[in-house]
Amino acid sequence: MTLLRYIHLNPVKARMVADASEYRWSSHRVYLGTDPLPWVTSEYGLSFFGNSIDDARRAYRDFMMQRIYASEERLLEDTHELDSRIIGTDRFVASLPAMPYRPKGSLTLEQLAREVCRDHSIEISELRSPQRHHVLMKARREFVRRAIRERIANVRQTAEFLNRDPSTVSRML
Repeated sequence: MTLLRYIHLNPVKARMVADASEYRWSSHRVYLGTDPLPWVTSEYGLSFFGNSIDDARRAYRDFMMQRIYASEERLLEDTHELDSRIIGTDRFVASLPAMPYRPKGSLTLEQLAREVCRDHSIEISELRSPQRHHVLMKARREFVRRAIRERIANVRQTAEFLNRDPSTVSRML
């Protein structure tokens, strides 16, 4: 968490920008959910802040706005004994939770929708409709969970596909 804040606030500290979100080359906006970039994965970093994407982003935003204490700055001076480019000791690295790498899913949202609709005997137009029939709600929930779990799309992209608000899609998870 400290390292994320350090990296994202470096352009501010260097007085290149007034706010971290103004720095064009930063992934800060991806973590906030305001600028999705397909090649940036923020799931691991956000997992330290909360269990749901919305809670994690909110906690990340709050964390980024907190005051940085001298003790936090010293954490970043704790470099690896064999390579000073590596922040953190072997003990620190060993304390991190193991997060297995998951490659991006091979299906598109459209292909996933066809599969889910076929399994539930509905049309894609029904899946994307505002109707709240039990069968449609169940199909949407399955679609959302698979889209996120299989890394086919993020919450915002899935919400757009379904013509829903991202917060609605987050609740389905």
